Amino acid sequence: MTDRVVREMAARPDVVWAALSDITRLGEWSTECYRCDWNSDQAPGVGSTFTGYNRLGDKEGSNEATVTAWVPERRLGWDVRMIGASRERFGDKPFSRWGFSIEPTDAETRVTQTTEDLRTEEIKQRSLDFLPE
Repeated sequence: MTDRVVREMAARPDVVWAALSDITRLGEWSTECYRCDWNSDQAPGVGSTFTGYNRLGDKEGSNEATVTAWVPERRLGWDVRMIGASRERFGDKPFSRWGFSIEPTDAETRVTQTTEDLRTEEIKQRSLDFLPE
């Protein structure tokens, strides 16, 4: 399943890119992810990884994301994988894919966010354990 949200932003594409590509700011506008940290000091780009820390009710967890698209002022994307014991149990395949496209318009910038659920049925069932009561 893929979800898509399109928004017009009253900002230049370079300003939008600066905000979206600063992964450490993701927690500022996410309802679930409260923090992200790059996993190395190297310049970010395709292949870079970061850890996202999520909170849903009284449940907390973290996952690792790998950048799959990095085109300044145009496109940003990443795949999310489980870490630790969950990765050992369910494997290394991504369970979600996130993407942002940035398009200049006459007066603003159009941002399209996509999220794709890649979970297997087993992982979807186990995800119910993560939901708050």
